[in-house]
Amino acid sequence: MNIGIAAVGGMLIYAGYAAGAAMLPEVAGGKEFDNAQAHEILAPFVEPVSAATLALMTGVTLGGIGFLLANYQMVIRPFPEYVLQDILSWLSKPIRN
Repeated sequence: MNIGIAAVGGMLIYAGYAAGAAMLPEVAGGKEFDNAQAHEILAPFVEPVSAATLALMTGVTLGGIGFLLANYQMVIRPFPEYVLQDILSWLSKPIRN
């Protein structure tokens, strides 16, 4: 999940910067692109961003399934029997003053 977030964020930041910088006037170091030309810069990033988003969603889904499975097992058998016996014996001891 974290790799997907970093990949998507990095690509979107870079693509937005490249397109925005190209739209600046020439005196500011840009190329004075219009909207259509700037979108030509963004177009190659659509598929990699989509793939990284798919990896991100896969990580979130699999992590959620793993979390639910781990917690479901804790509900079914929360403690081994000997741990429960230790806790009960500790609770049954009298409190000393």
